[in-house]
Amino acid sequence: MSDLKKLISILGDADLEHRLAGAVVVGALGIKDAAAQQALVKLTERTPDEQRVALDALARTAPKKGVARALALLAQAAPAVREAAFRLLVAAGPEVVDEIRARRAGAG
Repeated sequence: MSDLKKLISILGDADLEHRLAGAVVVGALGIKDAAAQQALVKLTERTPDEQRVALDALARTAPKKGVARALALLAQAAPAVREAAFRLLVAAGPEVVDEIRARRAGAG
């Protein structure tokens, strides 16, 4: 098994600390592998700690893939998650403005 596959498998590990560490490594190394990005998006559906770390990793590696989850997590109770969601949206750039406007129009 390649090192990348091992790292991706850690993102789905049963141990919380392993998942958190794996997400930090993916972000720090700037890994843009599609399977790694998909695993990070899945982490945004778990605990607030995992959401925060996964959003930060996505912001560094593929922010546009995390926009939908970031928008949803702006309403999360944990301030650290909301801040990470905002950082991801900033990293995604001005191209996401139309998506944000469309969501606002649909919500109102």
